[in-house]
Amino acid sequence: MLYTTIRDLAFTNGSPLYRRDVEKLDRQDDNAASRLFSADTLSYLTNHYPDHVGEIVYLFAFGDLIDSYQNRSLPHRERVKMLLRARYFLDFWERFLKHAGYKKRLHFLSREAVDILRQIIEGLLGLIYIYRDHLHNPNGINPLLPWLHSTEKCEHIFGEAFKTAQLYTRQFALLPPKHFILCLCSAVNMNETQVVEIAQNDFLEFEKMSEGVKQIKEALHKYRED
Repeated sequence: MLYTTIRDLAFTNGSPLYRRDVEKLDRQDDNAASRLFSADTLSYLTNHYPDHVGEIVYLFAFGDLIDSYQNRSLPHRERVKMLLRARYFLDFWERFLKHAGYKKRLHFLSREAVDILRQIIEGLLGLIYIYRDHLHNPNGINPLLPWLHSTEKCEHIFGEAFKTAQLYTRQFALLPPKHFILCLCSAVNMNETQVVEIAQNDFLEFEKMSEGVKQIKEALHKYRED
């Protein structure tokens, strides 16, 4: 997969990608990654750059891998197919380079990227097997919701915490675990004004504000139910 191809794509009129996705990009911007592996980008690349088969296959295989986690309507049978397709693609790519005599450091993903991809693939496969074979509930079912098995919640929580940077100090990090978790989880289910109000009051005078503690506990209870 060539950077120049994706850059040209981003600079083409009507492209699903933006210039900021490839130049001076924010490496923490999840939306840029989502746009790159989206169905719109794959369709645009297929229609306007049909000769770039490598990039098309790459985006399809690993875009499917992302979709296997995030899609909320797929049956698990389809998720398994998508996971195995990505794994076979990765394995065959590596095997081809070895037999053809190409250098992996020039024509393959980095070792760290490969490790991450394999962990993602094997992680969801493992979850599917565990939920199927071991999590039996006589009173109902234990649904596997793979889109919740991610760090997204943590990222949102800390994102809200950093909005109150003047309070996000070592003292904040050293709060008793119970209070720390309650404060952070409340950010998920409250608007910005409420989050700032709770932070300003409860982080500094947590024990004194019994009503604030009650509100946070209610927010945490709702967060668990969701």
